Amino acid sequence: MIDTHAHLDALDDDPADVLARARGAGVTRVLTVGTTPAGCRRALELADAFDDVFAILGIHPHEAGTATEAEVAEVRELLAHPRAVAVGETGLDWFRDYAPPDAQKRLFAWQLDLAAELGKPVVIHTRAADADTLACLADFSGTVVLHCL
Repeated sequence: MIDTHAHLDALDDDPADVLARARGAGVTRVLTVGTTPAGCRRALELADAFDDVFAILGIHPHEAGTATEAEVAEVRELLAHPRAVAVGETGLDWFRDYAPPDAQKRLFAWQLDLAAELGKPVVIHTRAADADTLACLADFSGTVVLHCL
Protein backbone atom coordinates (compact mmCIF):
# COMPACT_ATOMS: atom_id res chain seq x y z
CA MET A 1 0.00 0.00 0.00
CA ILE A 2 1.28 3.49 -0.87
CA ASP A 3 0.21 6.71 0.80
CA THR A 4 0.26 9.00 -2.24
CA HIS A 5 -0.36 12.27 -0.39
CA ALA A 6 0.99 12.97 3.06
CA HIS A 7 2.18 16.20 4.67
CA LEU A 8 4.89 14.83 6.94
CA ASP A 9 6.30 18.34 7.34
CA ALA A 10 3.06 19.54 8.96
CA LEU A 11 2.63 16.93 11.70
CA ASP A 12 2.57 17.50 15.44
CA ASP A 13 3.92 13.95 15.92
CA ASP A 14 7.48 12.92 15.07
CA PRO A 15 7.52 11.79 11.42
CA ALA A 16 9.55 8.71 12.43
CA ASP A 17 6.74 7.63 14.77
CA VAL A 18 4.07 8.31 12.15
CA LEU A 19 6.02 6.33 9.54
CA ALA A 20 6.47 3.43 11.97
CA ARG A 21 2.69 3.33 12.53
CA ALA A 22 2.09 3.50 8.79
CA ARG A 23 4.48 0.60 8.19
CA GLY A 24 2.66 -1.36 10.89
CA ALA A 25 -0.57 -0.80 8.96
CA GLY A 26 0.98 -2.11 5.74
CA VAL A 27 2.09 1.13 4.07
CA THR A 28 5.27 0.45 2.11
CA ARG A 29 5.86 3.94 0.65
CA VAL A 30 4.85 7.47 1.52
CA LEU A 31 4.84 10.46 -0.82
CA THR A 32 5.20 13.61 1.26
CA VAL A 33 4.11 16.90 -0.27
CA GLY A 34 5.86 20.23 0.01
CA THR A 35 3.57 23.20 -0.65
CA THR A 36 6.02 26.05 -0.07
CA PRO A 37 9.76 26.28 -0.69
CA ALA A 38 10.43 25.62 3.00
CA GLY A 39 8.01 22.69 2.95
CA CYS A 40 9.70 21.34 -0.17
CA ARG A 41 13.12 21.47 1.51
CA ARG A 42 11.67 19.65 4.53
CA ALA A 43 10.00 17.04 2.29
CA LEU A 44 13.39 16.29 0.71
CA GLU A 45 15.03 16.06 4.13
CA LEU A 46 12.44 13.45 5.10
CA ALA A 47 12.86 11.60 1.80
CA ASP A 48 16.61 11.48 2.38
CA ALA A 49 16.13 10.28 5.97
CA PHE A 50 13.69 7.43 5.23
CA ASP A 51 14.09 4.89 2.41
CA ASP A 52 10.33 4.52 2.00
CA VAL A 53 9.60 8.27 1.65
CA PHE A 54 9.63 10.21 -1.63
CA ALA A 55 8.80 13.88 -2.24
CA ILE A 56 6.25 15.80 -4.30
CA LEU A 57 7.41 19.40 -4.62
CA GLY A 58 5.52 22.52 -5.62
CA ILE A 59 3.77 25.66 -4.49
CA HIS A 60 0.15 25.30 -3.40
CA PRO A 61 -2.47 27.53 -5.05
CA HIS A 62 -3.18 29.15 -1.68
CA GLU A 63 0.38 30.54 -1.82
CA ALA A 64 0.05 31.92 -5.36
CA GLY A 65 -0.60 35.51 -4.29
CA THR A 66 2.71 35.78 -2.46
CA ALA A 67 4.89 33.34 -4.41
CA THR A 68 7.96 35.04 -5.86
CA GLU A 69 9.97 34.20 -8.96
CA ALA A 70 12.88 33.30 -6.67
CA GLU A 71 10.70 30.75 -4.84
CA VAL A 72 9.51 29.27 -8.10
CA ALA A 73 13.15 28.96 -9.26
CA GLU A 74 14.10 27.30 -5.97
CA VAL A 75 11.38 24.67 -6.32
CA ARG A 76 12.56 24.00 -9.86
CA GLU A 77 16.08 23.32 -8.57
CA LEU A 78 14.77 21.09 -5.78
CA LEU A 79 12.85 18.99 -8.32
CA ALA A 80 16.21 17.80 -9.71
CA HIS A 81 16.71 15.78 -6.51
CA PRO A 82 16.48 12.03 -7.24
CA ARG A 83 13.84 11.50 -4.53
CA ALA A 84 11.55 14.21 -5.97
CA VAL A 85 9.03 12.20 -7.98
CA ALA A 86 6.29 14.69 -8.92
CA VAL A 87 5.37 18.38 -9.21
CA GLY A 88 2.73 19.73 -6.88
CA GLU A 89 0.61 20.26 -5.09
CA THR A 90 -0.53 22.77 -7.63
CA GLY A 91 -3.84 23.77 -9.16
CA LEU A 92 -6.73 26.16 -8.62
CA ASP A 93 -8.86 26.78 -5.54
CA TRP A 94 -11.82 29.09 -6.08
CA PHE A 95 -13.52 27.82 -2.89
CA ARG A 96 -11.06 29.15 -0.31
CA ASP A 97 -10.09 32.25 -2.31
CA TYR A 98 -6.75 32.71 -0.51
CA ALA A 99 -5.00 33.97 -3.65
CA PRO A 100 -6.14 35.93 -6.71
CA PRO A 101 -7.34 33.72 -9.58
CA ASP A 102 -4.90 35.20 -12.09
CA ALA A 103 -1.97 34.47 -9.77
CA GLN A 104 -3.21 30.90 -9.25
CA LYS A 105 -3.53 30.36 -13.00
CA ARG A 106 -0.01 31.71 -13.64
CA LEU A 107 1.51 29.49 -10.96
CA PHE A 108 -0.46 26.46 -12.16
CA ALA A 109 0.66 27.00 -15.77
CA TRP A 110 4.29 27.33 -14.70
CA GLN A 111 4.14 24.09 -12.71
CA LEU A 112 2.41 22.25 -15.57
CA ASP A 113 5.19 23.40 -17.90
CA LEU A 114 7.76 22.28 -15.36
CA ALA A 115 6.18 18.83 -15.01
CA ALA A 116 6.14 18.45 -18.80
CA GLU A 117 9.76 19.59 -19.11
CA LEU A 118 11.00 17.28 -16.36
CA GLY A 119 8.79 14.35 -17.34
CA LYS A 120 7.28 14.17 -13.86
CA PRO A 121 3.63 13.63 -12.89
CA VAL A 122 1.69 16.62 -11.60
CA VAL A 123 -0.39 16.45 -8.41
CA ILE A 124 -3.39 18.76 -8.69
CA HIS A 125 -5.47 20.43 -6.02
CA THR A 126 -8.67 21.73 -7.59
CA ARG A 127 -11.61 22.98 -5.59
CA ALA A 128 -14.68 24.70 -7.06
CA ALA A 129 -12.62 25.27 -10.22
CA ASP A 130 -13.32 22.19 -12.34
CA ALA A 131 -13.89 23.93 -15.70
CA ASP A 132 -10.89 26.23 -15.30
CA THR A 133 -8.68 23.33 -14.19
CA LEU A 134 -9.70 21.30 -17.24
CA ALA A 135 -9.01 24.29 -19.49
CA CYS A 136 -5.52 24.63 -18.02
CA LEU A 137 -4.93 20.92 -18.61
CA ALA A 138 -6.09 21.00 -22.25
CA ASP A 139 -2.55 21.00 -23.67
CA PHE A 140 -0.89 18.97 -20.90
CA SER A 141 -0.10 15.43 -21.98
CA GLY A 142 1.69 14.18 -18.87
CA THR A 143 0.45 12.14 -15.94
CA VAL A 144 -2.11 13.84 -13.69
CA VAL A 145 -2.96 12.87 -10.11
CA LEU A 146 -6.05 14.65 -8.79
CA HIS A 147 -5.77 15.20 -5.07
CA CYS A 148 -8.72 17.40 -4.25
CA LEU A 149 -12.05 17.81 -6.03
